Amino acid sequence: MTMEKHITLVSIIQITLSIVGILIGLFLLLLLSSLGIFVGEEEAVIILPIIGAVIGGLFIMTSGAGLIGGIGLYKRKSWARILLFIVSALDLLNPNFSLEKFALRAAKL
Repeated sequence: MTMEKHITLVSIIQITLSIVGILIGLFLLLLLSSLGIFVGEEEAVIILPIIGAVIGGLFIMTSGAGLIGGIGLYKRKSWARILLFIVSALDLLNPNFSLEKFALRAAKL
């Protein structure tokens, strides 16, 4: 494969994963907000939408930047590589790994 095909392939993968990340962020935002209402506890009604907004917002912001970078890379813009380097560094700090470790530790208790 040539370098042009590699860049096209990476940009399509980035766009696809970013769309999935945005959908996950929206799902978390809506799920935690509505879950607080269904539980009926006063604290849950206050806290769960805040948690959903923070976690869902982080997913949406990082995935939105990745989507912009993926589209820019597909169009061969010079700024897109720098943006995707930054987004990739932020993706290394993805909370999924820490949440999985916390769940495993909680299951052992």
